[in-house]
Amino acid sequence: MEKDNYEESENKTGLDFLSNNVNVSELDEETNTKLRGDAIGETLYSQSFVLKTLLQFSDLKWDEDLEEDLCFLWDMTLEKDVCKYLFEISFPTVACSALEKYTENRFIEIVIGILANILCGDCKKSISEDEVNIVLRELNTDDHLILIQVIRFIIALSHMYNDLQFISKDVVDKLIFILNNSTSNDLLTKSLEGLSEVMSDFKLDRSLINIEIIKSSLTAYKSVVDDLDEFSLDTKDKQLCCKYMLETVSNYCAYIEVCDTNDLIIEFRNCSNVFVNEIIKLLNWFSLEENLVPVTDEIIFYMSAVKYILETLNINYISDIFFPLTKILYIVSDFKDEIIELFDTVVELECYLCVHSTQEDLYRDFKHFPKNRAKKILAILYENQHKFNFSLNLNYVQDKFK
Repeated sequence: MEKDNYEESENKTGLDFLSNNVNVSELDEETNTKLRGDAIGETLYSQSFVLKTLLQFSDLKWDEDLEEDLCFLWDMTLEKDVCKYLFEISFPTVACSALEKYTENRFIEIVIGILANILCGDCKKSISEDEVNIVLRELNTDDHLILIQVIRFIIALSHMYNDLQFISKDVVDKLIFILNNSTSNDLLTKSLEGLSEVMSDFKLDRSLINIEIIKSSLTAYKSVVDDLDEFSLDTKDKQLCCKYMLETVSNYCAYIEVCDTNDLIIEFRNCSNVFVNEIIKLLNWFSLEENLVPVTDEIIFYMSAVKYILETLNINYISDIFFPLTKILYIVSDFKDEIIELFDTVVELECYLCVHSTQEDLYRDFKHFPKNRAKKILAILYENQHKFNFSLNLNYVQDKFK
């Protein structure tokens, strides 16, 4: 959280305002020495301001002044030294005790936001399982701003631990409920990010992975990117939502690969038509040159994730995927050396589709393209197939375009 302007008050001792408004090098030695006596680490933020603010947790009287002070403290946690100091004075314990006592939504939102920030502060961390559970209980709220901060807290924890034992079935179910029911795009996007993060590198226990994760992720994704049933990725928020959805589905597929049972892939295949329909929309969007170029890292990721997921599911040839993918390949082939990773990804997926098709079906679909374009794409596939261990037999199709 960031705020642009603050009005000076007696409570903040002036130190914190100096850090924003005065260059330390401009202070004389005597003033600098006096200020440093109350400073937090190498910052000019005041220890006494933090302590005075936290003392109010013992008997909370919520008002605009306290909200302003807490917002200021929240901004302060962008500094690593402040995060370290808050751990030194046991802020997680103080904060969680307050969360159990008070019900003011704005207070809860800010306190959990501060907790999420300090867990990301790249310093020695100490937070107990009981304290974690106190924060996670706030998933029961219907306040979307609190929920966003709780999920930020979960994401921070996922970066701290390789094994997320504190994430229970109840927590996963609540995330799924949010994805299925929230009307806040910010909350939906953050929830998708949260699911993606806790599933990465198999941090989430296998017993908690189920098909409802996929179904709810797609529901949330469609809610964000479909505007009056018209698909677009024309905003940063929609692009982030797409990224997190594909990360979540990719992580689900990673579990499929490492698990001995077949239930995960069977369940996904049984409802894969919804995912495939969204992928068709995505590919159609990027088959337009104005949406594809200039190529970004996000586009490269989208295509890589789509390839990985379709191959994991062993999806058969689908014309509605082949058409936009072929258009994309034709566009990127003109500057492939500049975007070799994307070019290779698209070629590999195109080869995969060809292997899972018949030559009659391919000829039927290639006929929709101008002859010179079809010949160019066929040449590209033959030239690059061995890079991906494919062995294509497209003689019938090629003969038709001679």
